[in-house]
Amino acid sequence: MANASTHCIIVLESVLSRRNSSELSRLLYESRLFSQFNHPIISKAPLQPYFSALLFCPTESIVRKKFSHYLAWVVKTPVIDKSWGEQMEIITKHCGHITTFAISKDNRFLASAAKRNRRFMLWDMILGTLVHEFKGHTAYVGSLAFLQNDELASGSADGIINLWNIESRSLVRTLKDGEGSVEWIAVSRESCLVTASSDKNLGIRNASGNLLKSFKLDWPNKVEFLPNYVDVAAIDAHGLVQIWNVPSQKFLKFIRTTPKGACNWAAIPRAIAVSPDGSKLATALKPPHSSINIWEISSGNLLKTIKVSEGLAECSMVFSPDGEQIAYADKGSPSAITIWNISSDHSS
Repeated sequence: MANASTHCIIVLESVLSRRNSSELSRLLYESRLFSQFNHPIISKAPLQPYFSALLFCPTESIVRKKFSHYLAWVVKTPVIDKSWGEQMEIITKHCGHITTFAISKDNRFLASAAKRNRRFMLWDMILGTLVHEFKGHTAYVGSLAFLQNDELASGSADGIINLWNIESRSLVRTLKDGEGSVEWIAVSRESCLVTASSDKNLGIRNASGNLLKSFKLDWPNKVEFLPNYVDVAAIDAHGLVQIWNVPSQKFLKFIRTTPKGACNWAAIPRAIAVSPDGSKLATALKPPHSSINIWEISSGNLLKTIKVSEGLAECSMVFSPDGEQIAYADKGSPSAITIWNISSDHSS
């Protein structure tokens, strides 16, 4: 019931996006949040939407107001937030601290891997339910990336990159990536792979997995393609986000994400993510800062700061394909993935 209702709401949202109806759009948005948040309860007790799920719904939400008559019998209600806020969903039930994750191009799936685990999980992005558990590496999985052709790449400390078919859940091919562990994978529009290894090798492969070019770069292991798919961004040891042109191997520009002259290790970003339209860059800071900063790439200006209650010591972070949400997981925190809405249209 919960699965069907959530997907029906999503279909209605996609139809409505082509029309101008802000009131109905808001109702559908909040209805989807209501279904997502309460999916574990509704899937086991289908009548709970009219009782406990509604009782713990934000007091100023449209859903709560429209169906408040179902709570007329309640004498004393719990203290609840007024609005849904920016946090959309938390995916739990993961075995171990999460080291990396990725979101599919169509926003359907989220893949995640746990610390010291040779397996990785595929989740339903909307419902937060486990779809499949992949096995095939001999060491922990440290990087994941979705390709354009319904394939998923997994990089491991065993120095192997496995390419998987998402629909059949089968292994398509295996690639060897140098002598070091595969720390990060970035994917271009044409499904070319850029891989960063612990031996500081940057490898460029075509969609078939053939190695086109490999060169040494003295940068950390977090790299991200920009939407033009010829430039990549990486964090250096001084908190600068460097942008390089991959074909020419030339340095293009940098964005300073820490105060000039700062030497505090906590002020150096632990993860980066680039928005799908290439206009924004997200950086994550470890405690005591514990925040996600959104930057404008063209100007280098700070646009927004999202304060996180805890974690971000070692995290993985990614934008959704529409650029309106950002998901993060901290390797040192409880095994959960948190999704935030960064769009001003639906923020608290």
